[in-house]
Amino acid sequence: MEQIISGIFLSDRPTKEKKQLFQVVLTSVESKTESLTQEQQIQIFENCFNNFLTGDDFHSRYAGIIIKEYLRFCKEALDTMMSGKKAEEIVISDDNKDSQKNARTLLRRVKLTNILLTGTLPESKSHRHFVLIMKSEVLRLMYDSKEHVSFAEICRLLIKHPTCMPPMNRNFPMCTLSIHAMSDFVLLQEDVKNINNYIQDVRDVSLLLNHIWTKAPNLLFPSLKEVFDILSNSNITTEPSNALGCLVELIPCEIIDQAVKQITQDNTVQDTNMYLALNRMVSWLGWPTAQKTHLWILSFFKHLAELNKFQMLIDVTLKSIGKVVACIRLPHVRQSAVAVLVHMLMSCQLSPDAFHIVVSYIPKLLEYLEGENKPQENETYIKQLANLCYCMMHLHSGFPDLYDPVIHAISKHPKPSDEEINLILKCPTWSATFVSSYHYSYQAARSTETNMAGLVNMGNTCFMNSIIQALYMAEEFRQLVLVKSREFPTTSISRYLEKTFAFLLKTKREAYKPMEMVEHSKPSWFAHGAQQDCSEYVKYLLEALNEEFKEHSKGHKDSVAQAGTSTTESPAAKVQKQSNEISISEFFHGRVKTLIKCSTCEFVSTREEEFLDLALPLNMAHERETPSTGSGGCEMGLKPEASNPQPSTSNQGQQNTGSPMDTEGATPFVGGEDCTVHGRAIQVEESIEEDTEEDVIPRNHDLDDLIHQNLVDETLDGSNKYKCPICDDLRKAQKKTVFTKLPVYLMITLMRFTYNTKLQRRTKIMDHVNIPQEIEIPLSNDNSEGYQKYKLWAVVVHSGTSAESGHYYCYGRKIYKESERWYLFNDSHVSFAPFSSIKNLTGRYAVDTPYMLMYARCDRIAPTEGVEVVSEVLSAVIEDDNNKFEKEQKLASEQATAPSITNILGWNNDNDPPPPSCGGGDGTGIGGNRLVF
Repeated sequence: MEQIISGIFLSDRPTKEKKQLFQVVLTSVESKTESLTQEQQIQIFENCFNNFLTGDDFHSRYAGIIIKEYLRFCKEALDTMMSGKKAEEIVISDDNKDSQKNARTLLRRVKLTNILLTGTLPESKSHRHFVLIMKSEVLRLMYDSKEHVSFAEICRLLIKHPTCMPPMNRNFPMCTLSIHAMSDFVLLQEDVKNINNYIQDVRDVSLLLNHIWTKAPNLLFPSLKEVFDILSNSNITTEPSNALGCLVELIPCEIIDQAVKQITQDNTVQDTNMYLALNRMVSWLGWPTAQKTHLWILSFFKHLAELNKFQMLIDVTLKSIGKVVACIRLPHVRQSAVAVLVHMLMSCQLSPDAFHIVVSYIPKLLEYLEGENKPQENETYIKQLANLCYCMMHLHSGFPDLYDPVIHAISKHPKPSDEEINLILKCPTWSATFVSSYHYSYQAARSTETNMAGLVNMGNTCFMNSIIQALYMAEEFRQLVLVKSREFPTTSISRYLEKTFAFLLKTKREAYKPMEMVEHSKPSWFAHGAQQDCSEYVKYLLEALNEEFKEHSKGHKDSVAQAGTSTTESPAAKVQKQSNEISISEFFHGRVKTLIKCSTCEFVSTREEEFLDLALPLNMAHERETPSTGSGGCEMGLKPEASNPQPSTSNQGQQNTGSPMDTEGATPFVGGEDCTVHGRAIQVEESIEEDTEEDVIPRNHDLDDLIHQNLVDETLDGSNKYKCPICDDLRKAQKKTVFTKLPVYLMITLMRFTYNTKLQRRTKIMDHVNIPQEIEIPLSNDNSEGYQKYKLWAVVVHSGTSAESGHYYCYGRKIYKESERWYLFNDSHVSFAPFSSIKNLTGRYAVDTPYMLMYARCDRIAPTEGVEVVSEVLSAVIEDDNNKFEKEQKLASEQATAPSITNILGWNNDNDPPPPSCGGGDGTGIGGNRLVF
């Protein structure tokens, strides 16, 4: 028989025939064994051992089967065979050290050992010999295992034969080896078909660890610390395998908090390492058996929040929330992934960044869930995700281009009431002061679709971003700034604006970070990091620019005259010449004249003033009985005093304002006394009976009507009589307001914010205003009367329900030679937006209302000629930054496949986090921070 078996192994017959021959041998084992001598039995074992260890898969498999069969009847022969060093040769192979390092050979030796241990009696000599060898050599075998299959086979052997476990003092090294082996477990793409075997291998290793922890509970916490050390290690050569997530399933839930608390309170753990560990742990959600992973992640979030590590938690959310959403597609871990997603978004309420990272994936995710054949089970998740989106869009309003697809996807699910949403949102949050310092948009590339760059929101700077982006779309003004500002001092606001415009033109980044512009262009009374009024900001900015231009224009005409005129001008020279002939005042300043005629002596008094914007009150549009009577009049935004660093605070508490924040920008100069609040003039009105917020019904207005109502003649009578200087008495009089000069760019502020005496706070008027693309403004001067045509160029939108909070974004129009296009500028994000989306904006988003309208004179509108004159100095600066950005992109690409991490997040244990970002208001009326719970 031994020769027959040997002949089959050595035969070159087809595999099918050899298989049949092996089956014949197996059926005759019991009947033939009695006729075999012990020496023949040993020869059969020797032959089968050799083929099991060195043969191909077919021969190895049948050799193992034959060994198992002969072990039933030839135990004494095996004991005799193993009396020497044969057992050691099988397990550790001293004669061929290289074979130990071969994964397949090591795997087969462990499998053979397992077969021999299983097929022999515990009291037999060979069994006890193998046990002693395994006790001594198992740690070395584990160390030499280079693949998960061989390591898992060792673990299976130890679980099946616990007598082979090493002494207790070696249990922790075994735990360490097992944990590190799991962190190295990798399933290659070509082995995906074997994923079930891979998962079983991981499970068997974890079962061995669980066996050790059960026998030695004191090793549990040190083992968990070893897992954390791997997760937080920034110097390992490969990313830890998600297979480590299998371990947390074996640990009792009641000790999770204790273990996490011990780790988070370890002062030797640096924040950057904790950040790295949390990001890697979030990846565990995708492990097929991850039923408890979310409990560990949420416990880390809770304990780190108790230690005020809000900045780290926000950065972890921004980095890993995309992976969480992806895991929701996996049915077996869906519940855990949804729990982590909800916690992340509900805790990270201060900034919309986290929600905006995943919002574009929500429609396809909902479609996927609806398409699964689990209608009842998935309906719960779909409803939960829909309500989460409703809450986030309510909290972070002001992003119509991002939210339209989501609203369409969840439209079939009823929206919770505002009261329900506010109740849901009143949960513990990660800091009411700080937000992430890491803006992913700042690291992204400029859009190839729009070829437009945005501006990074650096903490409630949307008031500035929206204005800068709107001014950037004013072609003539942009050229003026780019050409003239280079002549000014380097610390002037004009130079900072020039730099901002130049970067918007040429940067390769998705968004430019205008740090210097924020620092130097805002009024002194604007608190750092606080919400501000964009209307007040633009008036202050333009007046400051005007002063700088006037200061540096002295003597320029003489220098131009001396230089003479070239017969052939380059495009750049043409732009330079045009910029020398215009000023900020011509661009934005208009003049309005008020005439009051005494009905008794017919004396006419006149008053003429400059204005920067046309401020139109919305409440007065429906308070008047008739256009000819009442307390109306044309309200113009007077120029703020840029040179006054300490604004007046007299006469506070007046009732109608034009600002959504603590500052107002509209100034009436007719129909009542002038007063100032915080350095800005505001309107003094007669007391009116305000509605409560619950009683307010939004009204519709036409912009043309609002302009007309503020220019209509007014009769001053009754308690509002005119004090005639000729009659020296109060007289009935007629008041008339006319424009005597109109600017190139006309800015209109819709005064949506008024003080409600019943509610004792400023409220927002949510009325809809129909905005035409073209308007005509009456113009009257000494020579003639007529109309000036204007075309809409930009719209600044305020999103939110509160006068003390909200978010600004803007729409801007760009004219090409044969077409025009509207863009939506929302801080870093720039997208195309048809004009119809502006007209229907409030209908789709009730809290998103146009606040500032910017019109350009039709006779000054010209297609873009492609001439952008950026100074050589700035061009070099931008080129350097673009090169730096390309290196950052390359580094980011390398880091995506490498485990090492650098502190690119902008924070560490000692740095103070940055100021808050901004978003839509929730109507709480709380000043300072955008949202406080």
